[in-house]
Amino acid sequence: MSFSTCISFDSSGGFAIQSTKANIFEDSGGVVIGACAVGLSSTATVTKCDSVDELEGIFTNIGVSGNLGPISVGGEVNFASDWEPVGGTISTGIGAGVDVHMSGTKTKSIIKGKTKNFFSDIGKYLLGVFAK
Repeated sequence: MSFSTCISFDSSGGFAIQSTKANIFEDSGGVVIGACAVGLSSTATVTKCDSVDELEGIFTNIGVSGNLGPISVGGEVNFASDWEPVGGTISTGIGAGVDVHMSGTKTKSIIKGKTKNFFSDIGKYLLGVFAK
């Protein structure tokens, strides 16, 4: 199982807080194939998608991760559902183990808005969560 949350920005002034997960027990078709590795990483992804909306949906990621001493490093190529390469990801953090992996992931947006309204859009979302 793999889970991540990120803030995505696009060149049109849009932003989204998005969650991505690979879970073989859910409908995303997610699979994770690889040796055992455990860690906590910070990642950076660059894609050729035009908007944060295009980052939603099912993707396939093929990559490798391993350790340089106590530091974990990794990289992935990200593919759309038609196997078109759409981006790449690098990661660094702390962890143990080495793996070569292929994962099916599903990304959805939690909050979307315009960058100029970033803090007010997040504030409105949080007020809605805590008002329930």
